[in-house]
Amino acid sequence: MNILVITTLYPNDEQFRHGIFIETRLRELQRYYPDYQLTVVAPIPRYPFINWWQGRYHNIQVPAQCQRHGITVYHPTYLAIPYLGMYLNPFTLLSGLRRFFRAGPLQLRHFDLIDCHYFYPDGYAVSKIAKAAGLPLVITARGSDIEVLPQHHLPRLLIKQAIRLSSYCGAVSQRLKAGLLRLGCPEAKAIVLPNGVDQQQFKPELQSQQVLKTELGLGNAYTLLMVGNLVPLKGHALVLCALAQLPDVHLLIVGGGPELSALQQQSAELGLTDRVQFFGNRPQQELCRFYSTADALVLMSSSEGWPNVILEAMSCGAAVISTRVGSAAEMLQNDDVGLLLAERSSAALTTAVKQCQQRRFDRDQIRAHACGFSWQHTADQLNLLYQQVMAGGSVRG
Repeated sequence: MNILVITTLYPNDEQFRHGIFIETRLRELQRYYPDYQLTVVAPIPRYPFINWWQGRYHNIQVPAQCQRHGITVYHPTYLAIPYLGMYLNPFTLLSGLRRFFRAGPLQLRHFDLIDCHYFYPDGYAVSKIAKAAGLPLVITARGSDIEVLPQHHLPRLLIKQAIRLSSYCGAVSQRLKAGLLRLGCPEAKAIVLPNGVDQQQFKPELQSQQVLKTELGLGNAYTLLMVGNLVPLKGHALVLCALAQLPDVHLLIVGGGPELSALQQQSAELGLTDRVQFFGNRPQQELCRFYSTADALVLMSSSEGWPNVILEAMSCGAAVISTRVGSAAEMLQNDDVGLLLAERSSAALTTAVKQCQQRRFDRDQIRAHACGFSWQHTADQLNLLYQQVMAGGSVRG
């Protein structure tokens, strides 16, 4: 079966963590079901008059076609207007995709099914492409596309249209599935396809945690870790405020983004420069070292779908302190692996960290819990879904 995957969320040479969970899902599908022929179209935004935006936006430079882990990836472009993207991107993305397929690098008639990720703007644009080509379409909800964007009138209308035009709607959690149902998706065509964790890639380092801490100059200090883009919704500023009330705790921050300078300044103003380290973006293969060093991962996001960093951290033995965001509750499940905050505030985080310091979690037990989230199960479910789509049957989930 030839599967065409279309999504703007896909890693590339400049953004190596961008949509990494989608690439991982495809790699695991191919690992367990090698007969599938997978091709990815990952459109790249192009911002006009780039000098006007004072460095807040930039046009990444990636090849039009490349190979990643044995999968051919195409990078067509589409026009993106800063500050107007919520309203224009569905239509400029559709225009860019039509232009790409007319140009002929790929012929839609060679594919059996289209697999799309993220309902807006991707879902709307790809649903139009699939309808015109007469191809069945699966769209997977990832988070804010169902939990945040439908609060706005135009996105809500276009997301509901994409739901109607799709053959099946996937969701990475029960919470997102419930959101799809509220938007009018029939129960019979909604299925949960959770992300898993690569237990071979994310496993405790051979060196002891204390050795790793010593290498980073942490001594015996209780160590928190944040992994993610430096943007306001991730809540780094709240964590720094909490750290000011935790004099014996250190913080490692992995990730890059527009908030870097502001966070460095806040850290200095709070007198935290000797207890906060910024490491910038790091490739997947380096993250294990950070997870294995940390006593606890902190997720202070205001919006998430299925935050993969939780599973990655637990798979390396780190406890998790998280807001009740997205599917965090589905992933943590009990307080043997971490704590869910009562509210998203620095005060709540301060209290939770003190509780974790007193408790000292069992790292082996935490990893065993994470290993229950298997990519093989997801690949099996995805294979069943594809087969049912082609057969015109229904899938329970």
